[in-house]
Amino acid sequence: MIVLGINGAYHESSACLLRDGKIVCAVEEERLNRRKHAKSAVPATGSDLPLAAIQWCLHSEGVTWGDIDRIGYSFRPELRLQNVLSGERWVQNGDWGSEAGERLFVDELAKCPSILSSVAGQDLTGKWTWLDHHLCHLASAYFASGFEHAAVLSVDGIGEFVTTGLAEGRRNRLSIHKTYRYPNSLGFVWEKFCKYLGYDEYAACTIMSLAAFGKPETYRAVMEELIRFSKEDGLVVAQDRFHFRSEDCSRLEDLLRLPRSERPSGTGQLYADVAAALQARTEDMMLALVEEAVNLAGSRSLCLSGGVALNCVANGRILHSGLVDKFYIQPVAHDAGTAIGAAYCLWNEASPVAPAMPMPHAFLGPQIEEEGAAEALRRRGVAFSRPADMPRVVAGLLAAQKMVGWCQGAMEMGPRALGHRSILSDPRDHRCKQRLDSSIKFREHFRPYSPSVLAENVAEWFAVEQDRTSALDYMLIACSVRQHQRDRIPAVIHVDGSSRIHVVHQHVDPLYYAMINEFRGLTGVPMVLNTSFNSREPIVATPEDAIRAFLETDLDALALGPLLAVKKGR
Repeated sequence: MIVLGINGAYHESSACLLRDGKIVCAVEEERLNRRKHAKSAVPATGSDLPLAAIQWCLHSEGVTWGDIDRIGYSFRPELRLQNVLSGERWVQNGDWGSEAGERLFVDELAKCPSILSSVAGQDLTGKWTWLDHHLCHLASAYFASGFEHAAVLSVDGIGEFVTTGLAEGRRNRLSIHKTYRYPNSLGFVWEKFCKYLGYDEYAACTIMSLAAFGKPETYRAVMEELIRFSKEDGLVVAQDRFHFRSEDCSRLEDLLRLPRSERPSGTGQLYADVAAALQARTEDMMLALVEEAVNLAGSRSLCLSGGVALNCVANGRILHSGLVDKFYIQPVAHDAGTAIGAAYCLWNEASPVAPAMPMPHAFLGPQIEEEGAAEALRRRGVAFSRPADMPRVVAGLLAAQKMVGWCQGAMEMGPRALGHRSILSDPRDHRCKQRLDSSIKFREHFRPYSPSVLAENVAEWFAVEQDRTSALDYMLIACSVRQHQRDRIPAVIHVDGSSRIHVVHQHVDPLYYAMINEFRGLTGVPMVLNTSFNSREPIVATPEDAIRAFLETDLDALALGPLLAVKKGR
């Protein structure tokens, strides 16, 4: 049995293929069409399908359209029209929340089965199932975790009308116990504050980084007024202060007594204080939601998904809160992960006695093959060699403070680079971070970089209970660096003394492990600086993407499969 899962309603469009209960491939559309987030999140793009992602999945597995048994799409259009009744007087006609905009969106979504049928050259409408967006978020976390019984929590901006779902997973079934609905949305709170602080709505990681420089007490009372949680009412967001579906920030400006930033944050201490108060309040709300989810499910194992699940500082608070014993976070926690959830839902519905298999890793995308890599390098006129021991050679470059693009094996799915499409550097030298900021990544100085660390050395360097969560394997939890080690790895420590670590296991990723192990032998440090292999564009997918990024930035070397290119004079 073959199940195709699709996400494409808003953004982070993606596709996933499940064969006989096992995820065999999955990819985000942005990695293939080279457009961040795949498309614009506006009503008129509702019919835009992740066709490149879908077709790659079929091609990579040798699957024909006729081989597909079921197709799950992570959205139910008929539930979306509740937005027309949300009563937002400030909404522009034709945009989200207006009758014209919502009906346009639903009409566009309704075209998707026939559009895919046209692409396939056969009628697929009988195989098509619309699935609740938050059910797919929840499924993506629980069924991937391998837990027999767990509390499951999804927190994002909005699905059809639900923003937060609390569920219980038992074997191959999910039961949703409670939901919170728009406008009570932590995800939308973050999108609004991203714009208030001078960024676009996708800048949550930047704001989380800025928060470490601020004092939360400055605006703590204001945040408590804006976002509340009680046993009686649950999560409540003051929509009259936010005006989510509007660019207007005047009510926030009045409440905070601080004008909206006209340029990206860093314009003053008070803006960092706003970010810090937002982060602190988010952590409080996430802990409250986790406690509620755990109590409803009667389990201290927790599975987490949704865009807010990418908040690594809040995740660290959850891990150390005493509320949970086991903690799984879907590595593709944002909307792209709902394609995985959709496929899981349909499989487990069709095969109740043979549950789908857990997700063992996130390396589900296009492979780097030697022949294609060599051809791409020759086409661009880039000289290369084939080192007999690539891990040893690259470790030597890193120990000499070189910047290396590392492009190996199957591409990761999700927003974090996990050592298959990464830029690597020396964590011991803060100048490496400065160079990355200024000439390769072109990003704000206050944003930190992360370390990839060998599994057996984690406890020596970081204060974290490694055996309670696999989320450390996916760079999803911020951990405190042990005080006596901090001077040794300044390039991967944030101002608050934390690092968002990526744990590397030999049995999962032997090549990457071998390279870091060689670096440990040269330097005594069992980790390397790891950031995503991109610069102002989606993470590279193909050899051509990697070579272009190598040539257009200040990278010193490119390890492309078994081939190594080094710039002259480097």
